[in-house]
Amino acid sequence: LCINNVEAFHAPALVTEPAISRNGKDEVTITAGDKGSDVYYTTDGTTPTTKSARYTAPFAFAKKGTVKAIAYDASFNKQSPVSSAAFDIPASGLKIVTPKDEKTAVILDGNGYTAYYLPEGKQQLEVELNTEAPISGFVYVPNQGRDAGGHISSYQLYIDNVKVAEGEFSNIKHNPIAQEIKFTPVKGKKIRLVATSITENGKRAGIGEFSVITAE
Repeated sequence: LCINNVEAFHAPALVTEPAISRNGKDEVTITAGDKGSDVYYTTDGTTPTTKSARYTAPFAFAKKGTVKAIAYDASFNKQSPVSSAAFDIPASGLKIVTPKDEKTAVILDGNGYTAYYLPEGKQQLEVELNTEAPISGFVYVPNQGRDAGGHISSYQLYIDNVKVAEGEFSNIKHNPIAQEIKFTPVKGKKIRLVATSITENGKRAGIGEFSVITAE
């Protein structure tokens, strides 16, 4: 074995974009993807820079709006791509009417890994808004846990007991990501999501997160 030369070099940092989430207390948390990176953010939809507000702790954001953030590594003077999260009606603006179970709070906690499974034979979720609003869609997030089951594969959605949408979540079994459904705005207050079929003929539908989309 003959070694002619040995060198070491300091590889430049690969700064990944931060993750943005809002919990059931209407607090926004921004997590940097890399240790040692500083995070800067905006709450008015504008693109953040290192001159924007520096993230130090979760902050209250109980309203509709867009939070954007970047991570910055001062050692290499490198900035991550921009992360963006559009939030609509906060958890404080919604009330889960059915099922009547305190554990349903996890449906609004901003964490897709904490899921609630609807009672067998009663595959529907009823949510009521604090005030009537022009509803233009919803987002269903299946249980994000590894090898989780019980994903809703087809659905019906009612607003004030009138069916406004129905369909299926294509390939949700193999790709259980957030499912965003939009439709022509309907003014109302009560929303009912009905699971008409569940993957692998499951008996109980799991809901990691559920949120409402309102028109501008």
